[in-house]
Amino acid sequence: MRKIKLLLIRLWVWLHLKHNPEQLIKITPDSGIPEGFPVHSILVFSNTAMGDTLLSTPAIYNLRQCFPEAKISLFIHRNMRPMFDGLSI
Repeated sequence: MRKIKLLLIRLWVWLHLKHNPEQLIKITPDSGIPEGFPVHSILVFSNTAMGDTLLSTPAIYNLRQCFPEAKISLFIHRNMRPMFDGLSI
């Protein structure tokens, strides 16, 4: 079942980017985000162990600092949810 879900997510992302190529930008440490590029929403994937998820919290905080207007959503394992309940990022 998990492989089917992953396949469907990959298929959805591929189809979305095929029909909306302007939403795909290549970001490198040197280039950063292009000026005037609107960032409305950010999806953070952290579907691994507890330690990896906890170590990603500074990155999530920095995303909020860089994009104060963006909606940030977390895709985390259901067992990790209690750690993020009540978190306002």
